[in-house]
Amino acid sequence: MLGLPDADWGEVVTAVYVPIAQLDATELQTALKPHLTAFKQPKRWIDLEQLPRNAQGKIDREQLKQLIG
Repeated sequence: MLGLPDADWGEVVTAVYVPIAQLDATELQTALKPHLTAFKQPKRWIDLEQLPRNAQGKIDREQLKQLIG
């Protein structure tokens, strides 16, 4: 999850995920809802074919922000 700029809120929680055949964003939202307080629940959902990774294999958050921002 990332915080991305938003005109109304300043920044919104955004979930970036790689979809699998059985789940879509609506099902993910439903699954997360009982585990996250309202202000931590993503307002935007973005699906990508794959997440960018750095040389250590970790998710490259800066490159991710460039891709979706």
